[in-house]
Parts: sequence; C-alpha cells; structure tokens
Amino acid sequence: AGSDNIYQVLGPQSLIKTLNEVTHVFLHCYPHSACLYIYIYKFQLQKDHIPPNLKLRKDICVDGERHIVFASDEQIELLRNAKTWYVDGTFKAARDPFVQLFSICVMVKQDGCIKQVPTAFALMTRRKTEDYRRVSKTSIY
Repeated sequence: AGSDNIYQVLGPQSLIKTLNEVTHVFLHCYPHSACLYIYIYKFQLQKDHIPPNLKLRKDICVDGERHIVFASDEQIELLRNAKTWYVDGTFKAARDPFVQLFSICVMVKQDGCIKQVPTAFALMTRRKTEDYRRVSKTSIY
C-alpha cells in the first residue's frame, strides 16, 4: 500500500454490515433457537456478502465454537510490519450467533502522526480465554 492511502483500510462498519448479512442468512436457514447452538459451526458463510477488498483469512474452531477472521491485503501488510499488536473487542456490534467483534490493531506513523489502525477482525461465537488465545496465535497471513 502506498503512503497516501495507508489509513484507507477497511473499518469496523463494513465488517458489521457483513456480520449482519451473515447472521440474517444463518437465522433464515435455522430459525428455531434450539437449533442455533447445534448448527453454529455448520452455517455457511455467504462469501458474496464480503466486501471485495476484504478476505476471509481463517475460519477457526475451538471446542465447537467458530471464529471467523477477516483482513485486507493492505491490513495484513501493516500487521506483518508491526512490532506490537493491540487488541480490542466490541460486543454491541455483534448479533447472534456471534457475541463479539474482536479487532487486532497496530500503531502506524505517517507524516509525524501516530494512529491506531485496525488490521484484522474476528467475529467470535464465544468469549473464553482459549478463544482469544487461538485467534491471537493463529497465523492469518
């Protein structure tokens, strides 16, 4: 990515839109709440709802729970070059079957300014220590 567009990375709003579309498709296929837990790992991600500059990097399963990691090529390049990663999670943006939008960010310096830039997003169906460990330690590039 060129230095002119280093901050033009995909933000959480695009991922929230994708999350909502995936959730809609999932709930349409499995409308009964009793089925929600049983089929949570088996739902199919509708890849045509993923923005063109965003790529599915990993689909991680931990004890039957599913964590889907997204990032653009530009975001992965920033992540590779970073010495330190910062993580953040928001719960309000997630809808069933997901419980959290987990972000991996890096600090980027350009023209004397330092900014925190999101570089990868994980839609998570559970929030236990093992889930965060697996998402953080899984190679996404």
